[in-house]
Amino acid sequence: MKKYFWVAGLLSALLVGSSITTIPVCATQQTTEPTEAASYQLDDDGNWFKQGGLNEYAGVKAENREETEKLEEQLQHSNYILINTPDKEISEEAFQSFYAEDWWFNTYIKEGNEFYDTQYKVYVYKPSYDDFMEGKETGILQTYTRDEITYSTVVLSYAYWYSKDRAGTLDDQYGDNIPSWVENIGWLEIDSPADVLVTLHLMDEDTYFEFPVKANQPYLVRMKAGSYNVTNLNTYNIPSAEVALPYENAIQIAPDNTEKEPYVLSLERVLQKYRNDIPDVVIQDTTQVSSTEQEQSDTEGQTSDTAEIATPTTETEKPVKVATGSDMQTTKTEVTEIARHLKKWQWVLILILLLVIAFVILIIRQEKENKDK
Repeated sequence: MKKYFWVAGLLSALLVGSSITTIPVCATQQTTEPTEAASYQLDDDGNWFKQGGLNEYAGVKAENREETEKLEEQLQHSNYILINTPDKEISEEAFQSFYAEDWWFNTYIKEGNEFYDTQYKVYVYKPSYDDFMEGKETGILQTYTRDEITYSTVVLSYAYWYSKDRAGTLDDQYGDNIPSWVENIGWLEIDSPADVLVTLHLMDEDTYFEFPVKANQPYLVRMKAGSYNVTNLNTYNIPSAEVALPYENAIQIAPDNTEKEPYVLSLERVLQKYRNDIPDVVIQDTTQVSSTEQEQSDTEGQTSDTAEIATPTTETEKPVKVATGSDMQTTKTEVTEIARHLKKWQWVLILILLLVIAFVILIIRQEKENKDK
């Protein structure tokens, strides 16, 4: 009887090992090597077109930055040409003529904008492009050619991965650190009757900002226009629709919020409301002393009772602190793919386990029948 259990265990180990080792091979083939037939799609009129899309080619969609880069390499070897960015493979005159058409991918093209020139790449199937440009010259444009460009064009959006990598991180893009490609910028003034460390959430980009505000000293900062809300005052969480904040914590910074007429965020009411809950801090030019951090320090037996942080020190002639953003560091969120793959293949392991159990039951029955005989 023991020998059968030994065989069952060995069979289980072999099945599990073989299933695990084949998983990445299948995934790689599906992602990087689509078949030639899969790269075409059939329309209602019976026409076959190359299949493109946003971060997608031949029915396969890039799931991360690395796959997007591999997809770009594949396009470059599949008779596709780059029609935008300073590295475009067509002349400026040809680009202007082609761009003048109302293509779906025109929204991803903005010449001279650093962000668009580095984060969006538009690849067009060259045979379709050549037919279209020839048709424009002769005045005879085939509907098929226009449709083929619509179906087959591939837009590689590295901006998506740029935003995904930044989501949930502490942002340093304020003050002098705002990138040149940001077009809409406004000013924010934070007024507080007490020293406070303010955390703001930029909902448009899902990033966070921290500003050390001294008591009765307006804190003026140049910001990207957009929708913000206060998430924390010191270490205390503030509700997203806090009624003690202006406009129930819905902060809208717009280009018409100039340095002389900034959006004013007053913290007086909310600090009064949560005066017994928000821990006290003392913000100096280069240090911030937190009561909670001091308690933790005492518990751990540390000798230091202050926590130093870098704060903007540039000031205007008025008693207003202006944030430059030069001292903030951005932290990156770690993304793991291991859990996703294990979850995807959970059912395989369950099936193998059931097969092993069934095998053992069968052996037991056979042993019992042999004894009865």
